[in-house]
Amino acid sequence: MGIIKNVFKSKILLIILLFTFVYSQEKVTLQLKWFHQFQFAGYYAAKEKGFYDEVGLDVEIKERDLKFNNIEQVIKGESQYGVADSALFLYKITNEPVVIVAPIFQHSANVLISLKNSGIDSPYDLNNKNISIYANSTDSFTILAMLKKLGIKPNFLPERKSDDYLKLITKQIDLTSAYLSNEPFYFKEKDIDINVIDPIFYGFDFYGDMLFTNKEEAINHPLRVEKFKRATLKGWEYALNHKEEIVQLIYNKYSAKKSIEHLMFEADVIQKMIDIKNVPLGTLDKGRFKYISDLYKDYGLDNKNLNVKDFIFDEFENHLNLTKEELNFIKNKKEITYCIDPNWMPFEKNIESKHIGITADYFKIFQEELSIPFKFVPTTNWSESLSFIENKKCDFLSLLIVSEKRKKFLNFTKPYLQSPLVVVTRNDEIFISNILDIGNKKVGIVKDYAFIEILKEKYPNLNIVEVKDIEDGLNRVKSKELYGFIDTLTTVAYMIQNKYVTQLKISGKFDETLDLSIGTRYDEPLLTNIFNKVINNVSSEDKQMIFNKYTSIKVEEKMDYKQIVLWVLGTIFLFGIILFIFINANLKLTKEIRKREEIEKRLKSFNELIDENIISSSTDLRGYITDVSNAFCRISKYSREELIGKNQNIVRHPDMSSEVYKELWKTISSNKIWEGEIKDRAKDGTDYWIHIKITPKFDEFNNKIGYISIKQDITDKKIIEEISITDGLTNLYNQRYFNDFSQKFINSAKRENHFISFLIIDVDYFKQYNDTYGHLMGDNVLKKVATALKDYSSRSDDYCFRLGGEEFGILFKSKNQEKAFQFAKMILENIENLKIEHKSSIVSKYITVSMGLFSDYSKNIIDIDDIYKKADKMLYLAKETGRNRVINEL
Repeated sequence: MGIIKNVFKSKILLIILLFTFVYSQEKVTLQLKWFHQFQFAGYYAAKEKGFYDEVGLDVEIKERDLKFNNIEQVIKGESQYGVADSALFLYKITNEPVVIVAPIFQHSANVLISLKNSGIDSPYDLNNKNISIYANSTDSFTILAMLKKLGIKPNFLPERKSDDYLKLITKQIDLTSAYLSNEPFYFKEKDIDINVIDPIFYGFDFYGDMLFTNKEEAINHPLRVEKFKRATLKGWEYALNHKEEIVQLIYNKYSAKKSIEHLMFEADVIQKMIDIKNVPLGTLDKGRFKYISDLYKDYGLDNKNLNVKDFIFDEFENHLNLTKEELNFIKNKKEITYCIDPNWMPFEKNIESKHIGITADYFKIFQEELSIPFKFVPTTNWSESLSFIENKKCDFLSLLIVSEKRKKFLNFTKPYLQSPLVVVTRNDEIFISNILDIGNKKVGIVKDYAFIEILKEKYPNLNIVEVKDIEDGLNRVKSKELYGFIDTLTTVAYMIQNKYVTQLKISGKFDETLDLSIGTRYDEPLLTNIFNKVINNVSSEDKQMIFNKYTSIKVEEKMDYKQIVLWVLGTIFLFGIILFIFINANLKLTKEIRKREEIEKRLKSFNELIDENIISSSTDLRGYITDVSNAFCRISKYSREELIGKNQNIVRHPDMSSEVYKELWKTISSNKIWEGEIKDRAKDGTDYWIHIKITPKFDEFNNKIGYISIKQDITDKKIIEEISITDGLTNLYNQRYFNDFSQKFINSAKRENHFISFLIIDVDYFKQYNDTYGHLMGDNVLKKVATALKDYSSRSDDYCFRLGGEEFGILFKSKNQEKAFQFAKMILENIENLKIEHKSSIVSKYITVSMGLFSDYSKNIIDIDDIYKKADKMLYLAKETGRNRVINEL
């Protein structure tokens, strides 16, 4: 009996221990950046309302001790979490292990204040002024950045105390750093008027308070970080919706240093800094991340360590998600060997056994992601590279297209590069409007390129001659041995610009766009999966940077020319001034006047030269044109008389989104500089693109009187970009642009939490149509369907893509799911109403389509892969349940 009791007691004890273990809370510490106040209301709410308890966290909240640096306290592990502002970027640049978990304040509250009667109300008044600022504080970076950028050199007084703002009243200092929710209240209480100098109004809109952790916590406890973040955001939502309650909580439990009135004042200011009406709580915009990163670069700081993948927690969390098998494969592999096409620039080239080009830059990123060396195996030509991979002398081929022949010995990743096919001829040949016009003239293609098979099937009369490599092919065209040479737009444009600019040209474009993938050994399928995950993880910014590095030569030459002109003008102008000073000091008055007239005449001619070459305009505060250069008149096709007094909308293109102009006016109205790319329409109806920089204009009393715009013609650049992002057959956006643009579309929609929809469209029984009517008729069907889709997707927030083959996609904003479904239904019916005969269809005697639709509020959408998979699933159901219908996810 005693034994039974002991066993029973042991079991009860075990249950209690297990229960205690399961429900025990993890203890963590949050280090605040200042003393207890409403600035940290969300954290108090999360603790006191039980949100941290709900996720199993016991959180200690520590207020600031001014003897210590609050960021370094988290770096050293004294606290697991902390609150800091954009100074975190500075720490990351110096390779400190800080990780941003969530931005709370979308705007910084750090400002400078002065007494109203001091007359100091602009940063331009601050030279040699005495400013009190915290010597070891990280919170002042936004202010310091503004002063450095503007070239202002005040006198900084070290060892600022928390009550130093009172020294303003006694005029011991000229200005002091302040927090918008704190110090201004004290002056308001005393009825003392102050000036506030806010860096935001001078182009320095940094993030304010951000929740952050250290790298060790992010790597070793990602679930704990996620729980802390989730509970914190919930706490902030509660605090902003119950300000009076949390103010009482802070006053009664955390600190009574501030009055109830001051805490309420602070709450109202903090709510504006968080800006939850315009930006979802906790949002970090990668475009803004890059903007802040570039500012550091402008100041000469090396920003190479500002990599979102180890600086932003969400990127930690969703990094590659490799399976256990994939991780073991990499661990056991030691190194990965690869072969390339040794002469295919700018994609790739073998220079003395060194791999250079676009793929080389991609592989640097891949190696960093996988932490495994890539070993380049040199070959002499493409045919040898194919032989090496087939005989397992390398693990993968860097860049190639999928073909049935290659599938026998290779697996293929998803495409990571795309380029249209074009034909190159000598400069004296006429433009090829239709590829069939080539007839039986000899055209070269590199031996063993897979698109030889594709072109032979579609253009059986094409007289194809296989050549050794791209240079061999172009040289044969140059020597008239061949009529033309066929390759990708990317490669031939690069070669022509670098070697054949006066001899060869691009004379025609095929409908085909090549999807270029990595090819891996057939016996290593895990490597294909790994590469697909790495490809998905390459950022749009990295892709664009690599692409620009090899394809922006022509544009750079134009920019260099304009800068040379400006440099020459500046040099001559400076020479004229020096000459004037010399004459003034050494010649008689009459001779001086004569020389001055000569200089003025020269200056006038210089102004005329600038007027002829620089596209510029001035407007008043309402946007009405007050002056234009001759260069502006030339590009817009309007005379000066036709432009002066007209609103700048006279050249606005109807395709340009009103959101662009809304942002533009918001920026310049806040005395900031706006810079961007705009499409305009000339008087004769032709379109042109400009890169524009708009700067506020002030009079001698510092009153804003208008705006000055300096523009650069980038029409040629846009044409090249359009070719690279447009499907050659349908003129819709291609798959590459879909991959680059769609995530930006989603992120933009999240700012207003728009309802967005994605529609996948597939032409029913298209293979049977091609078999019955032929490929040329099939191409005509795709063109007609594309035209219909474009006509019905004509709103500024509708984007239509050809995703490949007979599959299309539309990304659009809608009011709700019902409206999105009605839109899709209208397209479905109108395509059948095109009445394109289809004898081989079993659902209609005309061409029809099946559609998969997914719609939701943007805040609920993870990324484009998320909505693509869901829409594709609906498309599958549409096909399975009879086709010629729309299925949407309920």
